[in-house]
Amino acid sequence: MQRKVFLVDLLQNEMAKDFLYTNINADPTALAFKSAGKFSFDVKPLIELIRIYQRSEKKLPVWTSHQALFTRKAYEQCSSEAAAVYKAKQMKGRRLLNLSGGIGVDDWALAQSFDEVVSVELDEEVHALATYNLTLLGATNVQRVCSSAEAFLANYQGETFDWIYLDPDRRPEASKVAGLEESMPSVPQLWPSLRQWGKAIWVKASPLIGIPETLQLILHFNEVQVMGIGGEVKEVNLIYKPDNGRVVYKAMELEPEMVYTGDEVVDGQAALAKPENYFYEAHAGLIKAGLCKNYNAHFALASLIPSGAFATSAEVMEDYFGRAFQVIEQGIYKKKSFDQYLKSKNIKKANLNKRHFPESVEQLRKKHKLSDGGSDYFFFYSDAQKSTRFIHGMKLSV
Repeated sequence: MQRKVFLVDLLQNEMAKDFLYTNINADPTALAFKSAGKFSFDVKPLIELIRIYQRSEKKLPVWTSHQALFTRKAYEQCSSEAAAVYKAKQMKGRRLLNLSGGIGVDDWALAQSFDEVVSVELDEEVHALATYNLTLLGATNVQRVCSSAEAFLANYQGETFDWIYLDPDRRPEASKVAGLEESMPSVPQLWPSLRQWGKAIWVKASPLIGIPETLQLILHFNEVQVMGIGGEVKEVNLIYKPDNGRVVYKAMELEPEMVYTGDEVVDGQAALAKPENYFYEAHAGLIKAGLCKNYNAHFALASLIPSGAFATSAEVMEDYFGRAFQVIEQGIYKKKSFDQYLKSKNIKKANLNKRHFPESVEQLRKKHKLSDGGSDYFFFYSDAQKSTRFIHGMKLSV
């Protein structure tokens, strides 16, 4: 069988290379139509790469400026540079094993923290792209191996590694999965080998993963890091360190950098408060890590809902980990009275959010004929008496 022509091979063709760099700012859809059947080489992977370059500068600024090579799936699944660099600062040592090498973004960052990185990737084309990219970027201490993680560990006979890093494929059969047992490789099945060859283990999981369920599935994880960028959860990292005792939970935002650590998640129902002068909506990382109630207790904020994701205080809190608002108005939510309030303020456009509330944001927006955006913010929730309430807030830059 003839070997598939990979992107790395295609760019050995000077005409293909010229096509890529001449059209790097062109409209990809129009380019595909205009180029159909006109070249002796396959333009589809080149047009796909052009699409990626036109949106990759924020996620991968250094890699984009060096014109590294990507496929769509490899690009979508790779870490951002900011996330990769952050993780590299947390893992240090002499030797690291990356069992999910991908196109090499994590390798590139981790190579700056280790003397040697051994990186394993099953997909032959992605492996070829990574080898090209790491040479391009000067990561000379990375050894790439084209193999499955299972086969590599089954045949490995060398030294143990200071760290093993694993970002399992969450699209093994094209559809997305979230659990570690459903990903490829299956982390629970691989766990005995990970413990055998790794002194410490770092698993990057889906932002959608159920944290409590996963900690029950693999009892050895003793640190959970929920990483956000721009207010959105991008990674849930599950870590085993030999010197950790009980589970440590961390929520973090990288832009700008903020971190909150809780030794354990607070369970049970705290007394729910009534809104005061200031309202707070927790960062998505705090919510995902289950740390909202810990955070509120630590900073003397009162929870408005059982999860603690909505909170309040009489005095403004500086540097809140999330979004802070001055309360303009608050009260019981009923359609008629709320419509009257909107009319009195001449509000036709607003930002809406809700938690512990029976209707969706889309239903509320349609019911009250509100378009999205503007400087007004409304939050909807149910209080301790199960009454539906609203808060109208003005966003603060604290």
